[in-house]
Amino acid sequence: MKKFLFYITLVLILTGSGITGFKYYGIDHKSGSLFKTAVVEKKDMKKTILATGIVKPMVGAEVKVGARVSGKVERLFVKVGDHVKKGEVIATVEDDDLRAKVDQAQANLNAEKARLIAIKNETPKEIIKYQAKAAQAKANMDAEKAKLEAIKNETPEEIKKLKADVDAATFKLKLAKDNFERDKSLLKKGIVSPERYDSSLKELKVFKAELRSNQQSLVYAETKFKSDLNLAKAEIAQAKANFKEVKTDIEYIKTKFKNDLNLAEAKVAQAQAGHKEIEIDLSYATIKSPISGIIASISTQEGETVASGLNSPTFVNIIDMDRLQIDAFVDETDIGYVKTGQEALFTVDTFPGEIFKGTVKDIYPKAVIQENVVNYEVIIDIPDSDMDRLRPEMTTSVTVVIGERKGVLAVPKGAIKRKGKNSFVLVKNGGAGNPPKRNSPLKKDVKIGWRDEGYIEIREGLKLGDVVIIASKDSSGFDHSHVSSGKNK
Repeated sequence: MKKFLFYITLVLILTGSGITGFKYYGIDHKSGSLFKTAVVEKKDMKKTILATGIVKPMVGAEVKVGARVSGKVERLFVKVGDHVKKGEVIATVEDDDLRAKVDQAQANLNAEKARLIAIKNETPKEIIKYQAKAAQAKANMDAEKAKLEAIKNETPEEIKKLKADVDAATFKLKLAKDNFERDKSLLKKGIVSPERYDSSLKELKVFKAELRSNQQSLVYAETKFKSDLNLAKAEIAQAKANFKEVKTDIEYIKTKFKNDLNLAEAKVAQAQAGHKEIEIDLSYATIKSPISGIIASISTQEGETVASGLNSPTFVNIIDMDRLQIDAFVDETDIGYVKTGQEALFTVDTFPGEIFKGTVKDIYPKAVIQENVVNYEVIIDIPDSDMDRLRPEMTTSVTVVIGERKGVLAVPKGAIKRKGKNSFVLVKNGGAGNPPKRNSPLKKDVKIGWRDEGYIEIREGLKLGDVVIIASKDSSGFDHSHVSSGKNK
């Protein structure tokens, strides 16, 4: 009777509490062991895969700073743990030699600029002078051409008139010859007087002299015309040659000016580049933080000499603690289920029992093989709110949520028993709606599905509200003499 009252009281307490999940059921009347129970309920379940990971800075969030110029460390302005901003000076290197080089480079640049200005100012003046010579040579050539045209236009008219005079004198001489011959004949016959004969002879001589004079004038005029024509042509040719020579000189000066200008501009550009390079080297003597972050390590001190170059050692390591991520390593058997954007839960030893939430950001395609174990690197994005609590190189246990089901029947993992390949549970009083039978649990075969951290999905074999036995405090479990056989519902 006392045992019955105890069970009635316990059932009333459990029912009145309204709490789902684990409940104390009762005592095995034979062994005296205390049992836990759980109600079959609907849960939202997540399918997950497990991975290990390490907190790492993102690409570009960790910078190893070395010297870009060689020299002695003059000042070191930071220590390990200091917060620095991007562009903040963290160290300086002695720069006296660099400053001297800058001054020399500036002097070279000034000299080349002065040479360039001189070329720009002087050469155009020379070109203008030669252009004036070219204009004069052109005017001379045009004048000679005009003179030639005048000779060609005027002299032929004069020669034409002289030819006409020769023709007229020739005609008059012919008449005079005819008169003379007639008078000569008539004189012999005594028809004309000697005075008439003398007069005809005198006239003949006059016309001969006139013809000879006209012929000489014509010959002179024709000879002079040819001479003047040749001379004019020669003077034109000379004027053309002079004009061409001046133009050639101008083209030479222009070409030389262009070449000299290009060379001077190239030397100025070269001097500017050299000056800028030295100035850049000088700026490198002031070492600034390339990112905002925390000084993680320092491997030099004031007075030490640092070397420049690609292989030069790092002497300051800076980490941006606001740009961390988790590099997780997923087994090759699981990597096919991982997608970007999936929820990723992780824990760190520093905060035991606390679960952080992240998101799958990237999945690297190349495998990481260590000791014949194939893993794939998965990048987990960390929320900004958790950045200040995590540190690089912290080890993490990562759970990637690869699927989710809502409202499935589920029981705690401890309720599932196995016999061979089959799974079963122990149901209190045979299940919901069944009358109690000596308070003995009923064995029911079940088909299970997803698992999460504490629960297993029940696909077949149980109903909502069934109460299942989880475990007992004794090592042997239930007294199987009290377990009834039953069929799946």
